[in-house]
Amino acid sequence: MDTTSVNLATARSAATVAREGTRDFLDRLVRPLAAETADTVVLVVSELVTNALRHAGGTFALALTAHPDSIEVAVHDTSPQTPRMRTPDLNGGTGGLGRIWKRFDLKPHLQDSFKLSTDPQFVDKVADVVGLYHNPPERAVVLCVDEKSQIQALDRSRPVLPMMPGMPERRTHDYLRHGITSLFAAFNIADGTVISELHRRHRAKEFKKFLVTIDKAVPPELDVHLVCDNYATHNTPEIKTWLAKHPRFHVHFTPTGSSWINQVERWFGLLTDKLIRRGVHTSVKALEDDIRAWIETWNEDPKPFTWTKSADKILKSLADYLTKITPSATNNQPQT
Repeated sequence: MDTTSVNLATARSAATVAREGTRDFLDRLVRPLAAETADTVVLVVSELVTNALRHAGGTFALALTAHPDSIEVAVHDTSPQTPRMRTPDLNGGTGGLGRIWKRFDLKPHLQDSFKLSTDPQFVDKVADVVGLYHNPPERAVVLCVDEKSQIQALDRSRPVLPMMPGMPERRTHDYLRHGITSLFAAFNIADGTVISELHRRHRAKEFKKFLVTIDKAVPPELDVHLVCDNYATHNTPEIKTWLAKHPRFHVHFTPTGSSWINQVERWFGLLTDKLIRRGVHTSVKALEDDIRAWIETWNEDPKPFTWTKSADKILKSLADYLTKITPSATNNQPQT
């Protein structure tokens, strides 16, 4: 295990001494760090030392220890009368920790989720779907298709309190369930209109009925390109047989675990935010009537989405992210 110690006086040059000592320590490591990572360590050490001197005073020693996957930094108070470990006040005033977070755009108060597709045809499918968005074929309509299943008809246990000056709308956290329905939707990427159908179940049988609805709604002289996911109901023998009998239909599957690439999912988000989440429904029929009315209103003034990123930009962004979260080959080499 690599370690080093640097004595620091309360002089103004202490931060400089700490930076130089840290840089020398990093240069001597058995497994050298990448230049960018080394610069980060030096900056963090400088901030910690500067903040310790500003808030505590005294004489300090900087201790650095290299672990297999981290660099440990400690600032020890070596004043003759009170030798102890000093914990710098990193949050007070213009604390060093806050400056480090700001410098590297770190937001420890936030947390998010992620999912990486394991589809072996991921690259080809992304290029295919995004290509449709940017260059749709002539004499054809491109429809993003999916189901929003198990939409619950929820009734609050108490009436919703309306918005008032200085007070938002309020509803009880508990609710009564009155059944579920499923929405089948096809979002036209050209003009934003939506073909929809509601069913109490979402099997291949219902999906076939929805395909028939699409077939009737789209002019017969146009080809139909469907963007949809790999849900089991989209791949049954019954559906494949129907598609074979309707050659103007062309299916483009999104990669597994990549619903973000299907534009109808964004439209489902609008429906959820503007109607379903805020709604109060005492029956499934009331819920379905509200959904139909909302879609009808949407189609009176539809708004298509603008897809901005190319397939190359998406793949590059993903590659850059994987590079950040995947340990490099150098770091995976055993120490000798």
